[in-house]
Amino acid sequence: GSRRSIVRAGSGRPLEAGVYSHKVLAAELVNKRILPFLTTIKARSLDEYAEWGSHDGEEFLYVLDGSVMFYTEHYEPVELNKGDGIYIDSAMRHACISTSKKDAQVLWINTG
Repeated sequence: GSRRSIVRAGSGRPLEAGVYSHKVLAAELVNKRILPFLTTIKARSLDEYAEWGSHDGEEFLYVLDGSVMFYTEHYEPVELNKGDGIYIDSAMRHACISTSKKDAQVLWINTG
């Protein structure tokens, strides 16, 4: 079958996740192969994490505004600025904090 979902500016289903404030995009589609989020990175320190994320699949993060430090268990931390992105294996433990004065905004896409 074919299906589509239009995502309008400012839309998305809110999902609060402590250090992250997500807007789930294309939320009305179920059983998606990719899970797109518009995410505000609120954390400023790794101390704000009870534990780093780890899950099946792969993910891509693209910085829309501000800057972040992205941490993974097997690599040195990397700073990403507006227009930068990172693609990782989601099974690798990871965490992201904002390094800009304001909360960073990112497009975060996970495989489902």
